Amino acid sequence: MVVVCHDWPARQLGTVLLLVLTLVAILQLLAISTLHRVILDTRTAVNREDNVRALHAADAGLILCLRRLVNGHAPVRNWLGEGEPAYWRTPAAFNGLQPAAFSLAISWPDTAKPPQCLIETKPAQLSSLPSSPSLVPTQAKQAIYLVTVRGFGATLEAQAWAQSIIVFDRGALHHRWRSIVARPD
Repeated sequence: MVVVCHDWPARQLGTVLLLVLTLVAILQLLAISTLHRVILDTRTAVNREDNVRALHAADAGLILCLRRLVNGHAPVRNWLGEGEPAYWRTPAAFNGLQPAAFSLAISWPDTAKPPQCLIETKPAQLSSLPSSPSLVPTQAKQAIYLVTVRGFGATLEAQAWAQSIIVFDRGALHHRWRSIVARPD
Protein backbone atom coordinates (compact mmCIF):
# COMPACT_ATOMS: atom_id res chain seq x y z
CA MET A 1 0.00 0.00 0.00
CA VAL A 2 1.09 3.50 -0.92
CA VAL A 3 0.93 6.22 1.63
CA VAL A 4 0.82 9.81 0.35
CA CYS A 5 2.22 12.40 2.59
CA HIS A 6 1.35 16.10 2.09
CA ASP A 7 3.08 18.95 3.80
CA TRP A 8 0.22 21.31 3.09
CA PRO A 9 -1.26 23.05 6.00
CA ALA A 10 -4.66 21.86 6.90
CA ARG A 11 -6.13 25.30 6.38
CA GLN A 12 -5.55 27.25 3.08
CA LEU A 13 -6.00 31.00 3.01
CA GLY A 14 -6.63 31.44 -0.80
CA THR A 15 -3.93 34.06 -1.25
CA VAL A 16 -2.82 32.64 -4.60
CA LEU A 17 -6.38 32.66 -5.87
CA LEU A 18 -6.75 36.36 -5.03
CA LEU A 19 -3.43 37.11 -6.74
CA VAL A 20 -4.47 35.26 -9.91
CA LEU A 21 -7.89 36.96 -9.98
CA THR A 22 -6.23 40.36 -9.61
CA LEU A 23 -3.83 39.64 -12.47
CA VAL A 24 -6.68 38.40 -14.69
CA ALA A 25 -8.67 41.57 -13.94
CA ILE A 26 -5.66 43.75 -14.83
CA LEU A 27 -5.15 41.83 -18.09
CA GLN A 28 -8.84 42.23 -18.96
CA LEU A 29 -8.67 45.98 -18.36
CA LEU A 30 -5.55 46.18 -20.52
CA ALA A 31 -7.25 44.19 -23.31
CA ILE A 32 -10.39 46.35 -23.15
CA SER A 33 -8.42 49.59 -23.26
CA THR A 34 -6.38 48.28 -26.21
CA LEU A 35 -9.57 47.33 -28.02
CA HIS A 36 -11.05 50.79 -27.42
CA ARG A 37 -7.85 52.37 -28.74
CA VAL A 38 -7.95 50.23 -31.90
CA ILE A 39 -11.61 51.14 -32.47
CA LEU A 40 -10.83 54.86 -32.01
CA ASP A 41 -7.86 54.68 -34.40
CA THR A 42 -9.97 52.86 -36.98
CA ARG A 43 -12.72 55.48 -36.78
CA THR A 44 -10.15 58.26 -37.10
CA ALA A 45 -8.62 56.61 -40.16
CA VAL A 46 -12.04 56.14 -41.79
CA ASN A 47 -12.98 59.79 -41.13
CA ARG A 48 -9.65 60.99 -42.49
CA GLU A 49 -10.08 58.84 -45.59
CA ASP A 50 -13.61 60.21 -46.05
CA ASN A 51 -12.36 63.80 -45.78
CA VAL A 52 -9.56 63.13 -48.27
CA ARG A 53 -12.10 61.58 -50.65
CA ALA A 54 -14.24 64.74 -50.36
CA LEU A 55 -11.19 66.94 -50.96
CA HIS A 56 -10.27 65.02 -54.12
CA ALA A 57 -13.88 65.20 -55.33
CA ALA A 58 -13.89 68.98 -54.79
CA ASP A 59 -10.56 69.39 -56.57
CA ALA A 60 -11.62 67.30 -59.56
CA GLY A 61 -15.00 69.04 -59.57
CA LEU A 62 -13.30 72.42 -59.71
CA ILE A 63 -11.39 71.36 -62.82
CA LEU A 64 -14.60 70.09 -64.47
CA CYS A 65 -16.51 73.23 -63.52
CA LEU A 66 -13.79 75.48 -64.96
CA ARG A 67 -13.88 73.48 -68.21
CA ARG A 68 -17.64 74.00 -68.44
CA LEU A 69 -17.21 77.70 -67.74
CA VAL A 70 -14.57 78.12 -70.43
CA ASN A 71 -16.63 76.09 -72.94
CA GLY A 72 -19.74 78.16 -72.22
CA HIS A 73 -21.82 75.27 -70.83
CA ALA A 74 -22.17 76.42 -67.23
CA PRO A 75 -24.87 78.64 -65.73
CA VAL A 76 -23.60 81.81 -64.08
CA ARG A 77 -25.34 83.62 -61.23
CA ASN A 78 -25.12 87.40 -60.94
CA TRP A 79 -24.13 88.63 -57.48
CA LEU A 80 -26.19 91.68 -56.55
CA GLY A 81 -24.75 92.26 -53.08
CA GLU A 82 -21.88 94.42 -51.92
CA GLY A 83 -18.28 93.25 -52.00
CA GLU A 84 -17.23 89.97 -53.51
CA PRO A 85 -19.80 87.32 -54.43
CA ALA A 86 -20.97 85.51 -51.32
CA TYR A 87 -24.12 83.68 -52.36
CA TRP A 88 -22.14 80.43 -51.98
CA ARG A 89 -22.23 81.00 -48.20
CA THR A 90 -26.02 80.75 -48.05
CA PRO A 91 -27.65 77.33 -47.57
CA ALA A 92 -30.08 77.97 -50.45
CA ALA A 93 -27.23 78.15 -52.96
CA PHE A 94 -26.53 74.42 -52.69
CA ASN A 95 -29.51 72.95 -50.81
CA GLY A 96 -32.53 75.08 -51.74
CA LEU A 97 -35.62 74.00 -53.66
CA GLN A 98 -34.05 75.32 -56.85
CA PRO A 99 -30.37 75.66 -55.97
CA ALA A 100 -28.11 77.82 -58.10
CA ALA A 101 -25.41 75.16 -57.84
CA PHE A 102 -25.45 72.34 -60.36
CA SER A 103 -24.15 68.79 -60.18
CA LEU A 104 -21.11 68.04 -62.29
CA ALA A 105 -22.02 64.40 -62.95
CA ILE A 106 -24.86 61.95 -62.50
CA SER A 107 -22.81 59.95 -60.02
CA TRP A 108 -19.32 60.05 -58.52
CA PRO A 109 -17.34 56.98 -57.42
CA ASP A 110 -17.31 56.20 -53.70
CA THR A 111 -19.12 59.39 -52.67
CA ALA A 112 -22.59 60.13 -51.34
CA LYS A 113 -23.25 62.72 -54.07
CA PRO A 114 -21.37 64.10 -57.07
CA PRO A 115 -19.59 67.45 -56.65
CA GLN A 116 -21.69 70.59 -56.99
CA CYS A 117 -20.55 73.80 -58.67
CA LEU A 118 -21.69 77.39 -58.29
CA ILE A 119 -20.38 80.18 -60.53
CA GLU A 120 -20.96 83.79 -59.49
CA THR A 121 -20.08 87.11 -61.08
CA LYS A 122 -20.79 90.77 -60.34
CA PRO A 123 -23.04 92.70 -62.74
CA ALA A 124 -20.56 95.59 -62.81
CA GLN A 125 -18.11 93.34 -64.61
CA LEU A 126 -20.88 92.15 -66.94
CA SER A 127 -21.51 95.51 -68.63
CA SER A 128 -19.68 94.46 -71.78
CA LEU A 129 -20.94 90.88 -71.84
CA PRO A 130 -23.13 89.47 -74.61
CA SER A 131 -26.89 89.40 -74.04
CA SER A 132 -26.80 85.88 -72.58
CA PRO A 133 -25.10 86.09 -69.15
CA SER A 134 -25.07 82.30 -68.84
CA LEU A 135 -22.29 81.99 -71.41
CA VAL A 136 -18.62 82.79 -71.05
CA PRO A 137 -17.79 86.15 -72.62
CA THR A 138 -15.69 85.78 -75.72
CA GLN A 139 -15.79 89.42 -76.74
CA ALA A 140 -15.90 90.94 -73.26
CA LYS A 141 -13.10 93.21 -72.16
CA GLN A 142 -13.06 91.85 -68.63
CA ALA A 143 -15.15 89.46 -66.57
CA ILE A 144 -14.41 88.05 -63.13
CA TYR A 145 -15.98 84.82 -61.88
CA LEU A 146 -15.94 83.21 -58.45
CA VAL A 147 -16.20 79.43 -58.89
CA THR A 148 -17.13 77.40 -55.78
CA VAL A 149 -17.26 73.60 -55.71
CA ARG A 150 -18.51 71.37 -52.92
CA GLY A 151 -17.21 67.79 -52.91
CA PHE A 152 -18.56 64.94 -50.80
CA GLY A 153 -17.07 61.89 -49.16
CA ALA A 154 -18.81 58.59 -48.52
CA THR A 155 -21.22 60.42 -46.20
CA LEU A 156 -22.95 63.78 -46.63
CA GLU A 157 -21.23 65.09 -43.51
CA ALA A 158 -17.80 64.76 -45.11
CA GLN A 159 -17.53 67.83 -47.33
CA ALA A 160 -14.69 69.81 -48.84
CA TRP A 161 -15.07 73.21 -50.48
CA ALA A 162 -12.74 74.60 -53.14
CA GLN A 163 -12.80 77.98 -54.85
CA SER A 164 -11.09 79.71 -57.70
CA ILE A 165 -11.28 83.21 -59.13
CA ILE A 166 -11.25 83.27 -62.92
CA VAL A 167 -10.50 86.49 -64.79
CA PHE A 168 -11.20 86.80 -68.51
CA ASP A 169 -9.24 89.82 -69.67
CA ARG A 170 -9.30 90.64 -73.38
CA GLY A 171 -9.43 87.02 -74.43
CA ALA A 172 -6.85 85.80 -71.89
CA LEU A 173 -7.78 83.51 -69.02
CA HIS A 174 -6.16 84.06 -65.61
CA HIS A 175 -6.60 81.86 -62.53
CA ARG A 176 -6.52 83.49 -59.12
CA TRP A 177 -6.60 80.47 -56.83
CA ARG A 178 -8.20 80.64 -53.42
CA SER A 179 -7.84 76.91 -52.79
CA ILE A 180 -9.75 75.28 -49.97
CA VAL A 181 -12.32 77.32 -48.07
CA ALA A 182 -14.08 76.64 -44.81
CA ARG A 183 -17.52 75.06 -44.94
CA PRO A 184 -20.12 77.80 -44.54
CA ASP A 185 -22.61 77.26 -41.74
